[in-house]
Amino acid sequence: MSADAQRYSKRSSREQSLKWAWIWFRKLAAHHSWSADAATTFTAEDVIHFLRERRDQGTPAWKRLRIIQGLRLFRAHVQQKDSDDLLPLERTMRDIVRTEQMRKVGGPAIEESHRPIPSNEPDAIQKFRKSMRATGLSLGTEKAYVKKLKAFMSERNLRCLTDFDSITERDVEDHLSNLAVDGNVAASTQNQAFHALLKFFTLVLRRDLGRIEAIRATGGSYVPTVLDQHEVTSVLAGLRGVYAAIGLLLYGCGMRISEAMRLRVKDLDFANRQIEIRDSKFNGSRLVPMPERLVALRSWCWEMLGGERLRRRRRLWVGRWCGFKFALKLKLFVFGLLLPLVLLFQLG
Repeated sequence: MSADAQRYSKRSSREQSLKWAWIWFRKLAAHHSWSADAATTFTAEDVIHFLRERRDQGTPAWKRLRIIQGLRLFRAHVQQKDSDDLLPLERTMRDIVRTEQMRKVGGPAIEESHRPIPSNEPDAIQKFRKSMRATGLSLGTEKAYVKKLKAFMSERNLRCLTDFDSITERDVEDHLSNLAVDGNVAASTQNQAFHALLKFFTLVLRRDLGRIEAIRATGGSYVPTVLDQHEVTSVLAGLRGVYAAIGLLLYGCGMRISEAMRLRVKDLDFANRQIEIRDSKFNGSRLVPMPERLVALRSWCWEMLGGERLRRRRRLWVGRWCGFKFALKLKLFVFGLLLPLVLLFQLG
C-alpha cells in the first residue's frame, strides 16, 4: 500500500464515529473547563451553551448536528447512560440544517419553514400540523396533506376535531371514490389524498383506517425506457475521471444524483467495502455495498486527492507570484504611457 493510501485508509464506521464522539466530548469539556474524563457528566443545557459558541464562531449547522450526534453516541456507548434528553436538540438542529439547505438552493425562506401554526385554523388542522412537524415531514408534504384534509372536511362539513368521532373508513372510501368519478382527478392526486387521510388517522385520531376499497382513478400507461447491459457498459466506458466514479455509484449502488454529489471521502469505507450515505431522503442514513469496479479505483482516488492538493498548492504559489509580477507589469506599462506625455508637455 502506498503512503497516500496508508494515510487516507478509513477505519470502520463504528470506530470512526467513536473517535469523533471523543473529539467533541473533549471540546465540550474544554469549553466548560472540565476534566476530559469519561465519567464527567453533561446535560442538555451544557450542550446548548457549547453549540451557541460554535454558532457564533461560524460553525455551519450540519457540523453542529454532528456534534449533537457525537455527544449522544458518547453518552450511550462510552458512559452507558440514557441520551434521550439530547434527542429534541437533534430534531431542532435537523430542522435548522434543512432550512439552510433550502436557502442555498433557493427554497422557502427560514421564516416560512419555521412559521407559526395559524391560530384561526380548526383544531384538527393545527394538531395535524404539529404531528407532521414532530415526525420530520417536509414543508411541501405538510402543505399538500393539509390541503387534502381541508377538502375532506369541507365535503363532510366537519368543523372541529370532535366531529371526526363519527367518521369511519366508509366516509374516506366515498371521498376517494368521488375524487375519481366526479372530480376526474389523476391517480397520483387520489393517492396523495389517501395518504394524507391515512397520516391524519394515524397521527391525530390514533385509529386504524382499515381496508379502503374505493374506485381507483386510472392513469395513462407509461412504458419506461430501460437500457440493457451492453448499453450501460457503453455509457460507463465513455465517462472519465470524476464522472466515471459518479456513474459507477449511480449504477452500482442505486444512489440518487444528489447523494452522489454530496458524497465525501470519509463516507467511503474500503476496508468493509461499503459506502455510508448521510442525510438522504427523510433525513435518513444508510449503508450500501461498494461496487467492485470502485474498489479497483482505490489507488486512483488517492492519486486524485494527492494531485488535487498538489495543484491547489501550485495555484496558490503561482497566483501569489503572478499577482506580484502582474502588478509590476501594470505599473511599468502605465509609466511607459505617461512618460512621453509628460515630456511632451514640459518641452512644449
